[in-house]
Amino acid sequence: MKSELAIVTKGLGKAYRLGEGHDLALNFREAVMGRVRGLARRSTGSSAREAKPDDRFWALRDLDLEVKRGEVVGILGRNGAGKSTLLKLLSRITAPTTGSATIRGRVGSLLEVGTGFHLELTGRENIFLNGAILGMRRREILSRFDEIVDFAEIGPHIDTPVKRYSSGMRMRLGFAVAAFLDTEILFVDEVLAVGDAEFRRKCLGKMGSIANEGRTVLFVSHNMSAISNLCSRAILIDEGRCVESGEPRALIQSYLDRSAAESQQIAEGVFDLAQRTNPYGRRDLILRKLELLDAQMRPKTRFEIGEKIFLRVHVEGMSDVRGTTIGLIVKDEQDRWICDINTYMSCAGIKEPRSHREVATLELDRIPLVPGSYPLALSISTGGANGRRDFIECATRLEVIDSDIYGSGVSLGKSKGVTYLEGRWRIEGADDPGEAEEDDQLEGELTPSG
Repeated sequence: MKSELAIVTKGLGKAYRLGEGHDLALNFREAVMGRVRGLARRSTGSSAREAKPDDRFWALRDLDLEVKRGEVVGILGRNGAGKSTLLKLLSRITAPTTGSATIRGRVGSLLEVGTGFHLELTGRENIFLNGAILGMRRREILSRFDEIVDFAEIGPHIDTPVKRYSSGMRMRLGFAVAAFLDTEILFVDEVLAVGDAEFRRKCLGKMGSIANEGRTVLFVSHNMSAISNLCSRAILIDEGRCVESGEPRALIQSYLDRSAAESQQIAEGVFDLAQRTNPYGRRDLILRKLELLDAQMRPKTRFEIGEKIFLRVHVEGMSDVRGTTIGLIVKDEQDRWICDINTYMSCAGIKEPRSHREVATLELDRIPLVPGSYPLALSISTGGANGRRDFIECATRLEVIDSDIYGSGVSLGKSKGVTYLEGRWRIEGADDPGEAEEDDQLEGELTPSG
């Protein structure tokens, strides 16, 4: 009888030498590259820094994990926590430094855009190549071929070399191949962030179907709503270790709590954003501090519904880069995106002359949220390929408390959604038009002529 466990890891770990471009467990390609580097150093008379036994970074360490057949497991964690490293180890893309991983079943992976494709081959040839690697026969691949092409929406380009595909086309084909070929285990990283919104919805719908088919799925995503809806279990990875496992909604809450705690509160309503252990982005532009202020510019963390609020963000390096945008994202308690506002959408102006350290202030006349705790994400970014320069998933939480916003003595609770409408009902009498017409006709009949 087959084991009920599809994935088992014991003491799994992955280390990289600091300052080196390769890891501690070399494959053949990496060994050859290391030999070439050594020859180059000797030819120039330079020598590499000797690596000490403890001079290494553990991307993943001592991870024990068991995943049952048919389980859909979401993997949570901050950027750099070790989520993608785990999937690469399980996919055999890289070798572990310590421990072992046992995989029972055919594996399909979608880890990075274009992973598993031969760029010189066409889309058609790559579909057959991937199927052959999985041990599928030509007849089996042909039975899925049309579904793959239709889902990926690349019909006219199926006989074009993949190297000429855009990143979105590669992602669509990669997802379709992983989802439709005969795999028992599927690993999906955050690549669903690539592509248009309609295709992302289509991918999430297909993943829901995969979950119902009884296939085993490990799903890395920052889309908390998708993890909550698709996954039967979640694990939380922090600094390379699995720190929690359990029901997705509870794990999401724990993850958000950990993220918020990373931004140290200096004083009431004032948060230090610079001292982060896992920064994200290029970090040449830095979000340094956040202040939450009331109408009198007094810092605090708890605000009433409809109260005026100022959010003051201290930044560094913004004046040195053209086209910089600062953005605030408000989320709900399940990390779902409620709304956002950035300086590209709404900016009253920039004071000259500029300086290396600046303060950006967002003024909201009223907080349009019902009582609750709302994670605030902050970003500073530029357009083009560079993208985000600094990003914080949860800089702090905005605590909104109840108030008599309508002046009726009736409070708003969490059952009322996440936002409220500013308006007033008015009720007044009105005659039925039919009845009014009958009255006029009757009055005419009863009025004597002459």
